Amino acid sequence: MAGKTFEGHPCPKCGGTLRYEYRKRCVKCKAAEKERHRQRHPEKWAAWQRSRDHRPNILRQYGLTKETYDAMVTAQGGGCAICSTIPEDHLHVDHCHTTGAVRGLLCRRCNLGLGLFADDPDRLARAIAYLG
Repeated sequence: MAGKTFEGHPCPKCGGTLRYEYRKRCVKCKAAEKERHRQRHPEKWAAWQRSRDHRPNILRQYGLTKETYDAMVTAQGGGCAICSTIPEDHLHVDHCHTTGAVRGLLCRRCNLGLGLFADDPDRLARAIAYLG
């Protein structure tokens, strides 16, 4: 049974266009609501983030111990191997999807960026040339 479709309708808060059928608010309004909640309830937000921490399983998946992970964080100065940003929660394990070899630890944005570029150096080089 399909749910009610809201895609294409105006956001009831700002009038922007809804992009996903299951959302009743646009992406910007939902993000603003989430940020307001995070600022009003920092202790609840931190507890929620800790409850979502799947690092023990992820570390096991890549053959890393907590000590190895912590050593990698220290070696990277606590930040992302690409942009040096120090995240609020944790760094993500970056790995080669062909060999499975761990390359380093990345912030969420850099990790997603590499994934969206399919770890393709040629595609990344073209994106750099496009930006330049």
